[in-house]
Amino acid sequence: MEDQPFLFIPIETKVRELHAKILLACHAAQAGFSVVMGMQSELLRRMKYLPKGIYVEKGISPLKIPGTRLLKGLGNKVVAWCEEGLVIVDQETYARDRVSAEVFTMLDAFYAWGQVQAGAIAQKMGPESRKIVIAGNPRFDLLRAPFRAIFDEEARAIRSRHGDFLLINTNFGLYNNFFGRDYFIENLMRRHGRIQNPEHEAFLQNWVDHVGKVFDAFQELLPVLSQYFPDRKIVLRPHPSEDHDVWKKAVQGLDNVEVIHQGNVIPWILASEVLVHNSCTTGVEAYVLGKPVVAYRPVLSSLYEFELPRAVSIPAFTAEETIRAIQDILQNKSLPTPEAAVGKDYAVNIDGPFSCEIIVDSLRSIAQKASREHPGVVKTAQARLAWRIKDGWYDAKVLANGLIRRKQAYAQYEKQKTGVIELREVEVAIRAFAKVSGSFSEIHAKLLPGTQMCFTIAKA
Repeated sequence: MEDQPFLFIPIETKVRELHAKILLACHAAQAGFSVVMGMQSELLRRMKYLPKGIYVEKGISPLKIPGTRLLKGLGNKVVAWCEEGLVIVDQETYARDRVSAEVFTMLDAFYAWGQVQAGAIAQKMGPESRKIVIAGNPRFDLLRAPFRAIFDEEARAIRSRHGDFLLINTNFGLYNNFFGRDYFIENLMRRHGRIQNPEHEAFLQNWVDHVGKVFDAFQELLPVLSQYFPDRKIVLRPHPSEDHDVWKKAVQGLDNVEVIHQGNVIPWILASEVLVHNSCTTGVEAYVLGKPVVAYRPVLSSLYEFELPRAVSIPAFTAEETIRAIQDILQNKSLPTPEAAVGKDYAVNIDGPFSCEIIVDSLRSIAQKASREHPGVVKTAQARLAWRIKDGWYDAKVLANGLIRRKQAYAQYEKQKTGVIELREVEVAIRAFAKVSGSFSEIHAKLLPGTQMCFTIAKA
């Protein structure tokens, strides 16, 4: 590697990842890295032209096998965390469905949310689990001082615009998926050979059915909440992978209910009076931010309800109990104390060292070791050729699909998940982090030449 090692940070879901990855980029740039951050698909297509470095993958499922092979073939180091590794059904299910042994073996390090996720991977990977660094996740660094202060102004603007409001966050992508209700099993699982046997398929189908029942109950809850809280707005924020139009139809005729999916969830949580959810990461985020959290649990399951968001929430099993819990919160009445102690087992950076600091320390060690290695010139050349062939095939498919107007739905989905990442908002976030932390004053972003949504972030 160069004296200033390169770090590549992809972004897939903008509203969930952007600020956390900008913060990681700031820490890395401060430590001497030249960071390239940007939209995942565009960044991957540029990798064959960029210097070798360390690529931060966002998952370790079997879907990541081809890309990881190509990245390693180009001479890059690959590290990873798993965005879905915080809120899990159980360790065995997580390891089976989310952890590819082939991907994990290719990694140079894996950054676990906490002991629970690390234990799940260790059970599957054995000696390979030495690569695990229990680091938490940069998303939770944003929930703590001083970094959470960057959202204060936006939270005030949201309160000014919407007044007193209740926030409902949904997490029903298994059932209400953008691509339809069969997408999870038929496309993500069966098409990619991830269903192991009939028992596994039955487990997955029962999971989808469970989520569907909870989804139906949330739709029925909306008019009830609208009626009981007519003096307050109700903001429903759907998961990025869901069909948002279904929710927009569900709230038609409910004058005080609005479906809004924009920006990072943190200022929306801060601006709200209470969060209502079911098995959603935002329930944990709201708890860490000190906001009251209600878990509406109309359908109980020992298999398919996630422990962590349930443990940090006030439980409500019926619409009436949900209304009563919200009323008590609004009236500042004494409420049951959530089981907060369980949190640190899942996310180590709820307090203590920041995740970004732990990760950057690890990245520096990897970069120092890589600088002493001799590159495999022939292997790298072969990988670049393989990547160019792959890109040429991809470009041909894009052209063909455009001519016959196919895949428009997928383009719309990408727009919903990623949207547009602008240089201005990246630079604004960097300046905000610098202001609240007293660091990063020399860090700046520039557009990576030849791209629309990739940026170099480094010391000026």
